[in-house]
Amino acid sequence: MTAPASKICVVCHKDVSNAKRVKDPQGHYFCAECHEKALQRNPGAAKTAAAAGGAPKPPGVKPLAGAVAVPPKPAADDDDLLPLVPVATKPVPPAAKGDAPASKGPPKIPEFCPACGTKTLPGRRLCFKCNRDVTQLDKLVALRAQENAGPTKEERFANVAGVVMKIGLIVFVVGVVAFILWGIWLRVAPIDTFDGYPTTREKVVRDFLQNINEGTDSSYDKAFKLISFRERVSNLGNDELKYKIQLKQMREDFIKKYGDDWHSKYQLELVGPDDNYADDEVDYSLKLGEDKYRVATQVQIAVDAAMVNMLRASKLKPVYPENGKNHFGIMEFQGYSPYDKRIMVERSGVKGRLRPEDF
Repeated sequence: MTAPASKICVVCHKDVSNAKRVKDPQGHYFCAECHEKALQRNPGAAKTAAAAGGAPKPPGVKPLAGAVAVPPKPAADDDDLLPLVPVATKPVPPAAKGDAPASKGPPKIPEFCPACGTKTLPGRRLCFKCNRDVTQLDKLVALRAQENAGPTKEERFANVAGVVMKIGLIVFVVGVVAFILWGIWLRVAPIDTFDGYPTTREKVVRDFLQNINEGTDSSYDKAFKLISFRERVSNLGNDELKYKIQLKQMREDFIKKYGDDWHSKYQLELVGPDDNYADDEVDYSLKLGEDKYRVATQVQIAVDAAMVNMLRASKLKPVYPENGKNHFGIMEFQGYSPYDKRIMVERSGVKGRLRPEDF
């Protein structure tokens, strides 16, 4: 057996299946209380119904005051209908498509505070640490979720580009600072052209012989760089090639005359300053077997300063001590000079103190 349909008041939504009720022509039900309130709000509706001729009263039912409208013919289960008076009802607008029904339940309290991460207490909306309403931090929760999801591809590219730009800027700034500091250093302590030369005369002779003994292109280059700067720049032509030819010839001659171990046999003796030469010159004697070779050394100074020294009298020539500040080079190795005479002497015009073997 099918259960009878419920009769619901359209105003208060109360089941009036077993209570006094009113039903309008559209089939809407009203409870007696809601119908009475409607009459009080709209008393003119009763007069309108009376002017239309009234309505028969259902047997045994006392009509509401002024309710004279003619009700529709009652059905078998509507014999307890009250007299009907038209009641205006506010139409309920249809829900917008896609709208979700509003939740009437209490807001959900998260397990941890989205702001400070403190564990929340059941039923307490305010965080006891930061005192913020944990149910009103939806935007913060969404932001935290986005952070946990990690950066997007575009954000990663932007981050890498930013790092590259920062590194490039740092390198540029460091380079500029280094360049400025280098310029300041050059002004305060300029590089000496002669820093590659030893600071003692004996060492330059021994280094010169050691490089020749090695007999490689690299060692010949080193030996050539130990030859006095003034002697190299004063001569014309391809000095380096001519000097290297003489250095190789010296090694071959020494091996032929004194053996492959000639370098371990030589004896070096300081002779002293050579007053027959107008420029600074200190000689050493190199003994190999029964032979002796004269090795001339000189201080490394600028060409113009050396020219001035050569024009001075012998007693006025400056002395250049081995004090760690002066540098010295090989001026000449007897018998292995690429030139027939010393060009510096010829250029200065001072020949009075030169020995015959210098020409």
